[in-house]
Amino acid sequence: MEFSTLVTALLVLVPAWLLGKRALRSWAMRTFTTVPDLHRAGTPRKAGRVAGTAVVCGGSIGGLFAARLCADHFERVVVVEPEGWTFTPEARAPPVDNIAEVVKDDATYKTIKHKRTRVYQYTSIHGYQAFLLDTLRHLFADFEEVAHAFGALIAPADPYALLNGKYLWPTAWAQYGGTGLPSTIQCTRRTLEPMLRKLVSTSRPEIEYVQGTVTDYIVGDDGAIRAVVLRDADGASKEIESALVIDCTGVAQVGLKLLSRALPPNTLPSNIREQYNPQMNYSTFDFPAIPGFNDSLRAMNILRPDGGEITDWEKFSAFFVYHPDPTVEHRSLAFMRKENGGVVLLAGGWASEMPVTVDELREFVSKLKNLDRVPKHVFPLLDIFKEYEHTATVSESRCNSCSRLHYARAAKILPRNFIALGDSHMRMNPRFGEGTTKAALSALTLDGVLRDLSPQDPSFGATFFKRLDSRTGQVWDGAKYADYGHVTTTPAPGESLTDGKFPRWFNGKLYATLETSPAVSSALWHVGQFIAPPLDLFAPAVLWAVLRETVWPSS
Repeated sequence: MEFSTLVTALLVLVPAWLLGKRALRSWAMRTFTTVPDLHRAGTPRKAGRVAGTAVVCGGSIGGLFAARLCADHFERVVVVEPEGWTFTPEARAPPVDNIAEVVKDDATYKTIKHKRTRVYQYTSIHGYQAFLLDTLRHLFADFEEVAHAFGALIAPADPYALLNGKYLWPTAWAQYGGTGLPSTIQCTRRTLEPMLRKLVSTSRPEIEYVQGTVTDYIVGDDGAIRAVVLRDADGASKEIESALVIDCTGVAQVGLKLLSRALPPNTLPSNIREQYNPQMNYSTFDFPAIPGFNDSLRAMNILRPDGGEITDWEKFSAFFVYHPDPTVEHRSLAFMRKENGGVVLLAGGWASEMPVTVDELREFVSKLKNLDRVPKHVFPLLDIFKEYEHTATVSESRCNSCSRLHYARAAKILPRNFIALGDSHMRMNPRFGEGTTKAALSALTLDGVLRDLSPQDPSFGATFFKRLDSRTGQVWDGAKYADYGHVTTTPAPGESLTDGKFPRWFNGKLYATLETSPAVSSALWHVGQFIAPPLDLFAPAVLWAVLRETVWPSS
């Protein structure tokens, strides 16, 4: 080949390759994430507001996000919520804890009694991804002020995390100029939900809230839901005409039950529900601010896992997160910050014990199979927690059912103006800490569809569920197949615990290279924070690290 021909070829192929790479990246971000949708959210609807009412069935996290975004699109938005407490000023203010004493076997501990009775994880530990903070900041102009008033912590999402015995340390720091990774919000559920309720009510005061329980959908001659029927607080029945119906009833997944009654018998496919049992048990230890806690941390002179400088713990949202290799361990552990300077701990796992005292917690930690990899500061932290155990509360949680409703399989049958989001669409193992961000992601997917289509469009519901599945399907599969690695999990009907063997193998190789491959560490962190597409886990540098680990395994 002549030199001039080679130069010409390079001048053509290199730009084409760069443009193709950029186009692929843009497609992956649009298809598998809601980052582009977030950039469009919160702006006026170009086509003008939709005539009619968006009815949001359920006023928890997913319902609040959905209502806020629908307020940009509809003339009227109504949230139907059965729990009367959510209508009180207390439900939009920082929590005031009511403490009760519990006796369990030979142990006595304190727990929090609350009025949000329909949310079983209300006092359990919660983790949030960086994308959730991005969403809150984008949608609410007064977020920083309100978050400060509620005492929420905003800190870099730099977890001192151990995955399968390897540290997920933010080797991506270099990508951000050494200033630390993007931040996340950290607080308990009983702080986040009232804070979000306040943000929504003040930013969109036109949203209406009705106390009641949705009991029926009325389907019109055109196949769309013409109205929802609700039973109000006095037991009276009333109808609300609907342009769009959004099921946000959480783990109850009431929408499927009402559709089964509203549609002709045997209309819905038998495989619409996928369900399995991870047998996840865990305890949450909740400590209010401990005097001198940060000084005690500084005195430990804890080095970063990468051997770098002494860690500045006041800038971190987590002290330690232990995620087990299912072939080795079934226990899981997390030490995290919470609002107002407090600390919250998780101890539990797949069919594991649930400690309720610090002595039991110490015994739990001592049983970890990768104990030699647990950082030295964990046991001194336990000494501090023992000293202040009298100030802590404990709650126990069990997750015996994870379910996904494959509405996309019934897209041609469902009313065009019905959608479901959050746990109403997909209830996952809470151990992975993705539920709240998933609710925000679902609502943003709805916002994106509303900017492209009218709810009167026959393809509206089908388009929504197709987009949502592309963004949450891999999240469901990742969590489910990880759960299938534990022998105590009961798989979905027609499946076995051998399903997902390759994804578990691939993830094992990824985790094994965390401390030697910055590309793997960066990809896992960004994908896990919902700000990058899963396609990044198949980048050439990542695949090379997996190949190298396969041919030359590390210890």
